Amino acid sequence: MESIPQREPAGPVELPPKYYLDYFLFLVEFVEKLYREILSKEEKKLIRDFRALSEDAQCLFVRFSNRRGLFFRTNKLKYAEIEDIPAALYELEEKGFIEELSVKHEPYSEEILNLFTKEEWLKLAPPTELSLKPLKKPDLIRFLSHTFTFELLVSQINALVGFKPTDALGEPVIKMGYEVEIMMLKFLFFGNRYADMTEFVVRDLGKVNFERYRDDAYTARFATRQDAEDKLMVSLTAEQLYEMQEAAAPPEEIFDWFMNWQASIHQLSDVAQPGYVRLINKIGAYLERQKLLEQALTVYQLTEHIPSRERRVRLLNRMGFVEEAVALCEVIAQDPQNADERFFSIDFREKMASSK
Repeated sequence: MESIPQREPAGPVELPPKYYLDYFLFLVEFVEKLYREILSKEEKKLIRDFRALSEDAQCLFVRFSNRRGLFFRTNKLKYAEIEDIPAALYELEEKGFIEELSVKHEPYSEEILNLFTKEEWLKLAPPTELSLKPLKKPDLIRFLSHTFTFELLVSQINALVGFKPTDALGEPVIKMGYEVEIMMLKFLFFGNRYADMTEFVVRDLGKVNFERYRDDAYTARFATRQDAEDKLMVSLTAEQLYEMQEAAAPPEEIFDWFMNWQASIHQLSDVAQPGYVRLINKIGAYLERQKLLEQALTVYQLTEHIPSRERRVRLLNRMGFVEEAVALCEVIAQDPQNADERFFSIDFREKMASSK
């Protein structure tokens, strides 16, 4: 497999029309070379079937995979480099890379309803005695989802004028397929969830050195399938925590969610452990800030790694369990994980002794 050549920036860089397809094919070839033995049957099928697609269909699917969300309005698609979008859509549907909107997509109802503007929903919404005009869009979406069945809303969406009858698809909304497999391929390539395909564009614009992706300078991050799956699972859980916090979920709900999740997981691989520890300490600190001391203590008890033991000592002391706090300090003093822990145990014990 040849590396993507490094380019010296010389003024403004104009990317070729289908640059993103080149990058995706590079990613696939790269992952195949390093991780062929741990790829799932579904991932191998995705790669095999993708290579059999026409170039236009490949481009359109990669466009979908690089965008946010899983659902797209087909009559809003405009890509000058794709010659026949309706034909590409038909091919993708026929080969199982996309599927038409249906009632089975109800778990994604919020994303689907948000594809349309407030003005469009004022025309699309089923008849109701309530005047919907004064409602802001988030309130309108909530009203629709709580007042009407998802099946009825889908029928309203499908009645929207989309493609002409002569076009390949009659539905204005489609769902991208293989989203789980695409997520894993990108995770295997980048090794994390925060990097994405835009890094290639940044590289071509001369803003970052992609030397680390040369064949002779790169080794696999994951030795086993469990390594990859466990680290991805922890990363996705951290993302879910962020989303719950952004949505202002009650801290008690976040605590219950996390405790249920961690009780359901198996023994995590060594590769996933650092991320799991960071997640524990992050949630413990969050619960502390929310004044849920008992819950924070419970979370911190899930690990012995820094700084959980120090936080447990401080919490026990704040909650009036001084003897337990001192006893834990003794444990830390006997086997400190670093100098900070050792000095903390000394300082805390001296403070407790002087307060008697």
